[in-house]
Amino acid sequence: DARVRLVDQANAGLAAARNAALALARGEFIAVADADDFQLSNRFDVLMRRFREDQNLDVCGGGVESWTGGNDRGNTLLMPTVDEEIRAGMPFESMMFDPTVMFRRRILAPPIRGYSRDFRMAVDYDIWSRLLSGVRFGNCPLVLPRYRRHNNQVTNLEGRTGRSLVERRQIWARLSDELFCIRPGEREF
Repeated sequence: DARVRLVDQANAGLAAARNAALALARGEFIAVADADDFQLSNRFDVLMRRFREDQNLDVCGGGVESWTGGNDRGNTLLMPTVDEEIRAGMPFESMMFDPTVMFRRRILAPPIRGYSRDFRMAVDYDIWSRLLSGVRFGNCPLVLPRYRRHNNQVTNLEGRTGRSLVERRQIWARLSDELFCIRPGEREF
């Protein structure tokens, strides 16, 4: 399929890889996929159906099933499906499972511009939280990929260091400031 291009680059982190892919993308929709996850064959059909049903939808994802490989069945994790519920949960954690997400390419126009290289663990949470003010979110109530769990994934390796929590707290602080209209330098602790 000529629409699929293989890109090889040095490992500069998740944000750099995703931004390189975004720079090459030409279609109306972008689908996120991680190499260590197993994408279900109906994923794109399910997501495109949602976009056709709701022309105002900008970002759509779904549920995941954690998986350690082979025929093992893991836990199924589903997220809220409607925009209002997704927005209500975002100040506390990401309501979008990044390896399930498909979005309209146009939503990453300035000032968003793509994934922030300021984060290593919370790259996805950061981008979805920055998009809260301008896009409409949705999730399908279905498992779309099997999310592979293994000892060498970044979530496990760096999650033990507390880096994820530090990054998430930075995002929480930004969201709190935006929600409560706090200007830089006004925060008191």
